[in-house]
Amino acid sequence: MLCPLLAAAAFSWVSAQPPALALLRGRLEAIIARHELPLIDLSSTEDVYVLEPGPLAERLDELGVAVFGVSCELEDSPGSGAAEDWQACAENAARIRPDVFVALPNADFDYARFMDPPQDPYEILERAAAQVRAGAPTLGPVRLWTFAYWEERVDRRARYLPEIRSVPPEGELARRLLVLAETSGIPLQVLGEADDRFLPRLEAMLAAHPKARVVWGRAGMVHGLAQGGTYSAEYVGRLLDRYPNLYLELSSGLGNMFDREAPPRNLMHDEKTDTMKPEWKALIEKHPWRFISGFELSSRELQRLPSQVKRQRAILRQLSPRAAEIVAYKSAWKLFFHESL
Repeated sequence: MLCPLLAAAAFSWVSAQPPALALLRGRLEAIIARHELPLIDLSSTEDVYVLEPGPLAERLDELGVAVFGVSCELEDSPGSGAAEDWQACAENAARIRPDVFVALPNADFDYARFMDPPQDPYEILERAAAQVRAGAPTLGPVRLWTFAYWEERVDRRARYLPEIRSVPPEGELARRLLVLAETSGIPLQVLGEADDRFLPRLEAMLAAHPKARVVWGRAGMVHGLAQGGTYSAEYVGRLLDRYPNLYLELSSGLGNMFDREAPPRNLMHDEKTDTMKPEWKALIEKHPWRFISGFELSSRELQRLPSQVKRQRAILRQLSPRAAEIVAYKSAWKLFFHESL
């Protein structure tokens, strides 16, 4: 049975566009006027107690990042903050610089244990649904299936142990998220590695919810324990043809959080030279409206923002001017804000 918010009548995001949309558009146009390619990122997260909207906005100004989604999280011990802190953090940033920041609800249910008191994931979903209906253009990225190394402190030493932290794609919580995306019209951002154990589950999810627009964050990222072989430009091309509701985000986040013995790698481009592989370049040129820019940085990684912007721009320069513009900002603007530029 659906929760009351998800069972409500269909919602049109267009009718609830934030008043700051004109400010965001004006900032984007100003960056274009100074002959820079503006970038949009609605996939990174910030620490509730560390985020400083003013200095971050200045840094984004310097880097030519036009729109930055604020989805807050807690990078601390369990019980260190209230659920309300998350949204207050995001709303405060959007209030200070409405021409830069867009407040996004955090639906990363793994962080429920950090709330004070710890909350049921379905309560977080209820809150996120209410915020979507108040005008949020998307949810913060949700881990649907990630096999990764996460730090565990043992006797003041850092150890990395494999652990699955996720919302199963075929589970009830994921189903309700997808129903929210279907009924509200907002895209749902999900995280899942390019792993053979995840791909069939992703396809089943897309097939079961054809009206839910899904943004696959870190779409080309894999880690040392990933089981691969299926994922390729040819495979993704078939996905794009089969599922018109699928979009891919070009990011390389989480570069410094994993065990050096099993570092993450990006299958779309060379990590050392940022040279895009020819087959991926051809695919993006064919389907530029299905790809969006993004950094997908966690709060502990915001110091990597300049290097991530540099990498994103290096990749975009390898595309045709038309495709680069679409991937850098036009695709995301149309996807999240429902209007063409």
